Amino acid sequence: MASINDSGYVTHTPDAAIPKFSRVKRTATGVAVAGAADTTYGVAMRDGYATVAGQGQEDISVKLVNASGTTYAIAGGTIAVGGEFEAAASGEIVALDAGTAIGVVEEAAVDTQIVEVMYY
Repeated sequence: MASINDSGYVTHTPDAAIPKFSRVKRTATGVAVAGAADTTYGVAMRDGYATVAGQGQEDISVKLVNASGTTYAIAGGTIAVGGEFEAAASGEIVALDAGTAIGVVEEAAVDTQIVEVMYY
């Protein structure tokens, strides 16, 4: 039986390099950077690195997308303060256009900026 975690944070092994504050998806072996069409599992709370043969692997902390409070995300373009956002490529977020809203920004953002967000 699985254990219960009510902290909102989990630890996973990165499948490849993951930039800090990227949206991540769950994989069979850990987590990976989420693409535009991927379901957001959480947010990488620090950089993750691919496994290096003979050196082991270092897990990363992931804030689950359904955890309470705000977190950070990487903007993939301009987003107005209070604007809704959708998933974008490379673990980023962009202003809501034709996709599904997955959250709202707490401050205005420009391309590549780290921005405070609240996921729905």
